[in-house]
Amino acid sequence: MFLLDTGLSMSLIAVIFSRRQARNERSQPTILLALIASVLLIGSVAFTFVHFDKNQNLKTQIFYRTTQAKQYFKLAWWALDFDRDGYSAYLGGGDCDDRRADVNPGHVEVVGDGVDHNCIGGPLAQKDIDDWHREYTSLHLPPDPSAKRLNVIYVFVDALRADHLSAYGYGRKTSPNLDKLAARSCLFENAFTPAPNTFEALPKFTQGNYWDAHLEGWPEILAHNGYNALLFPRRIATLRRHVKGMNVVESARGETFEGSIDAAINMLNEAPKEEPFCFYLYSTDTHRPYRPHEQFHYGDSIVDLYDGEIAYLDFHLGRLFDLLERSGRMDDTLIVIMADHGESLGERGVYKHSSQLYNEQTHVPMIIHFPGAPARVISDYVSTIDLGPTILNAVGLDFPKECAGVSLVPLMRGQAFTHPPIYGEQTTQEVSPFVRPDQQIDPELKKYMIISQDGFKLIYNRDYYNFELFDLKNDPFEFRNLYAHMPEKAAELKKQLGRFIDVVTVSRPWDADEGQYVFGPTGEPREAK
Repeated sequence: MFLLDTGLSMSLIAVIFSRRQARNERSQPTILLALIASVLLIGSVAFTFVHFDKNQNLKTQIFYRTTQAKQYFKLAWWALDFDRDGYSAYLGGGDCDDRRADVNPGHVEVVGDGVDHNCIGGPLAQKDIDDWHREYTSLHLPPDPSAKRLNVIYVFVDALRADHLSAYGYGRKTSPNLDKLAARSCLFENAFTPAPNTFEALPKFTQGNYWDAHLEGWPEILAHNGYNALLFPRRIATLRRHVKGMNVVESARGETFEGSIDAAINMLNEAPKEEPFCFYLYSTDTHRPYRPHEQFHYGDSIVDLYDGEIAYLDFHLGRLFDLLERSGRMDDTLIVIMADHGESLGERGVYKHSSQLYNEQTHVPMIIHFPGAPARVISDYVSTIDLGPTILNAVGLDFPKECAGVSLVPLMRGQAFTHPPIYGEQTTQEVSPFVRPDQQIDPELKKYMIISQDGFKLIYNRDYYNFELFDLKNDPFEFRNLYAHMPEKAAELKKQLGRFIDVVTVSRPWDADEGQYVFGPTGEPREAK
C-alpha cells in the first residue's frame, strides 16, 4: 500500500503539472482524472494509517532497507507524537497512550502502579519479578561433593560464528582440530549470546546473568577455591573490567594468539598435578580487521579472510590439545570453546556485529569437553550465560543463586532437563572503523529477542515497534517473518519477552558496566593479530 501511495502521488503530480496541457486550459477529462487520483490517494493514505502496523514484514523492509521512505515515516511519527515522548500512537509507532509522556516503548516500568509503561509486558508487580526469578532459582543445582576437581581451560574467541566451523557442518574444512575435540565432547548446536557485542556480553557470561548484577564471576570463584587461575591477555583492559581474581601471564601480554598458546604450553608443562589450574585464553583473530595467513589462505574476499583466521586459530589450539593428550591431562581437564557473539559477513547488507539479533550475530559455538560425560550433540537452545554455572557445577563448586544462567551438566549427562527460554538484547552506539560508511547501519537501535525450546525466535525492535517471528528449525537463515501467520505463537512470545524487558530494565543497577560507549574507551593499544 505504501508503494501504491507513492505511485498515485507521482501520477497525480504528473496529471496536474503535465506540460502537454496549455497553461490555462483544463479539459473535463483531466480534471476528472485528477479528482479520481486524489480520492484514491487519500483512501490509500487512510488505509496505510490503519493497517501499516499489521504488516510487520513491510515495516522491516521500510526501516531496514530504505533510506528516504523511512525518513517520511519518522517525520510522520514526530508530527503525530502529541505527548512529545518520542513515540507516536499512529502508523505503528507503538505508543499505547499518547496522552501520557511516561507511557511509551522506551519507558522503564514502575513496579506496582498498575500501568504498562513500556507498552509490551503489561503492568509490572513485585510478584511478577519474583516469579521470573523463581523460574531460574528453581533450576539451581547444589554442588556435587563427589565431583572431581577438574582443571579448566576456557577459550574465549571473539566474533566467531558457529556456522563457519566444520564441526558445525561448514563446507570448508576450517577447524580440523576443533572437529576432533568436538567428536569426544558435548557440542551444543544452538548456543546463543545475550548480546552481539563484547562489552555487553562479557559481564553477562562472566556472572551468569542477563545483566551486570555485580555478582561474583566464575573465574573469581575458581581462584577463591584453590585454583591457579591464569589469564592469557588480549585486550587486557577490557577483560580485567570483568574477569577478576586471575593472575595475568605477563609473557603473553600483547602477543599474538600463537604467543598465548606458547605461554599456555609452557605453563602447562610446569603445572603441578596436585594443584588444579584454570587457563583463560582469549583470541581476537576472528574479529576485524582480518589478516591473511600464508599457511591458511583461501582467497581475498571477506569470507575467505575470516575463514583463514579460523584456520589459524584452530591450528594453534591443536598444538595445545596435542600436549594435553600426550601428557594425559586431557582426562582431567574441562575444556570450553565459546564465542561472545558472531559476525555479519554481508548478510542483509551488514558487515559487522554490534548491530542485529539475527543468527549470524547471535548464534555462537559452544563445545565442552567434560571428562566422564559421553560425547553427544545437544540440540537444546542454551545461552552463553550458562557458562559459569556449568563450569562451577562440573567441578563441584556452587554458583550464585541469583544467576539466570543454569548448569548444563544434566544435558551433558543425558538427563531430562528443560532449559528456560533464551533472551538477548542489543544496544549500541558503535560505528565500526573497519567497514565502509555505506556498510554501516543505523547505530541508534534497541532490540530484544526470545527463543523458545520449540525453536521459535521473536525479535522486537523497540525504536520502530517492529516484530519478527522466525521458525529456526525450518528457517535457520531467518528469511520468512511468521508474525502475521502465527498470531498465537507471536502473542505468547511477545508476552514472555515483554516480561523479560520489564524485569531486566528495573533490575539493572544504575552503574551496570555493559558498554564501552557509556564508560569510555578501554585505552589499550591496538594489538597484534
